[in-house]
Amino acid sequence: MALSQYLAAPIIQGAVLGDSRGGGARYAAALFGSAVPGVLATGVATSTYGVAIFQSGAEMEPNL
Repeated sequence: MALSQYLAAPIIQGAVLGDSRGGGARYAAALFGSAVPGVLATGVATSTYGVAIFQSGAEMEPNL
């Protein structure tokens, strides 16, 4: 299991970035990576902004 992985995904045209989490490079890479064919989901976790999970090029709402 990879706890930290470098990802350089292709940019998604029309993607919405820069929400209240800051929209930094790791956030964008996880968002773009979730749209790559064959990828089920991606995520990013920071001590400042918490956890974000992405599927199909969109951030998922928390399912608490």
